[in-house]
Amino acid sequence: MSTLHQAWESIPVKGELSLLTADEVRDLSGREPRLMMKFDHSELLPPKLKNHGAFILPLRNGLYAILQGQGYHRPEPCPAALDFSRQTAFRLGTTQTGLSEMQHLDEAYNSGLLAHFLAEPVLYPTIRGRKRSPQFTFEYGRHSLEVAGVQVEIDGGFEGRNSVTVVEAKIGECQDFHLRQLYYPFRFWSTQTQKKIRPVFFTYDPVDQLYRLREYRFDPPQVYGPPRLVK
Repeated sequence: MSTLHQAWESIPVKGELSLLTADEVRDLSGREPRLMMKFDHSELLPPKLKNHGAFILPLRNGLYAILQGQGYHRPEPCPAALDFSRQTAFRLGTTQTGLSEMQHLDEAYNSGLLAHFLAEPVLYPTIRGRKRSPQFTFEYGRHSLEVAGVQVEIDGGFEGRNSVTVVEAKIGECQDFHLRQLYYPFRFWSTQTQKKIRPVFFTYDPVDQLYRLREYRFDPPQVYGPPRLVK
């Protein structure tokens, strides 16, 4: 068992919902909360959380909710790959160096692939990086929770005439991903614009050299739960 997982053995996990402050995490585990409270894939969860069927959501800076239930989503299989002809006037040679989520998301945008998938003829990259969230509330099971001022990271946001697309990008196909990575940006930007917010999960698999895009919808938007696949 890793030292991080061992540290989790000292943290109480019980019931459908419990709240934990950063100071409590630090006092109980002896480790920094930023290392203890973020697990982007369910396989990374410590046994203490797995055995309880629990996951973690940040609510405020220094306040976390431990919730019992399904906090991760397994990406659906994509249909057979299609060829797409890049729309750039020439091949972009500088995109071939390195291997990162943003590099390949930029390639999908610059080539016209993202606009084609979204059926938005004109897109502008307008959002990237980390920001502090405004206040919003959501429902999870029988509980109503409020988020305010937590750090929300987005790999790419693109504004079109009719919509704003927020993208979570990964290198390689993954077994699952934390719903927070799409839901929080979705709710964040829903407070900033009247345009439709379109959450997209984007992957580049370096083994088969394929881009895969999945667009989701949270319906109703105020409920934190499994998203509906749009396409």
